[in-house]
Amino acid sequence: MGTTLHTACERVYLTLTIALLMASAANVMLVCAWL
Repeated sequence: MGTTLHTACERVYLTLTIALLMASAANVMLVCAWL
């Protein structure tokens, strides 16, 4: 149970990190497009 929960938390954390990086990259591209 504990191991499964730990793995799930890591998976959610990894997903959020990737989503944040993609959002940051999209934001930079949008700024470059405006410039």
